[in-house]
Amino acid sequence: SALLKSFVGRDRGAMQSIMLNWRMWTSHAVEMQFGEKRLAEEKRKWEEYLENEGKAHAESLQRVHDENDEKWGTAEQAVGALLSKWHLSDAKSLLFMGFVGWRQLTGASATINCGRQMVHMTVLRFFDCD
Repeated sequence: SALLKSFVGRDRGAMQSIMLNWRMWTSHAVEMQFGEKRLAEEKRKWEEYLENEGKAHAESLQRVHDENDEKWGTAEQAVGALLSKWHLSDAKSLLFMGFVGWRQLTGASATINCGRQMVHMTVLRFFDCD
């Protein structure tokens, strides 16, 4: 500003210095306003993403619970059939039904563990994206 004053005169140099400072502060204010809008938009996007992920995880968990309930229902039917065969004293059928029930129960357990692992890996992947 002192250099401007010496080249173009005191009054004109002061006016140009004021205008340059005003322009700099105005552009700085506009940039800050743009940054705040961008930050608010980014925040909104992340909140929307987290809400959608929460819904997806809840749906996935509900699906796993429903499948688990269905498997336990199948296991209960197998046990009922096993008990009815036992009641009829058919030894071969009893042994066969025991293995069928055991196989269904272990299959249900494996499905549940797979679902848990899927949710676990999804959560880990989400935190790795930070």
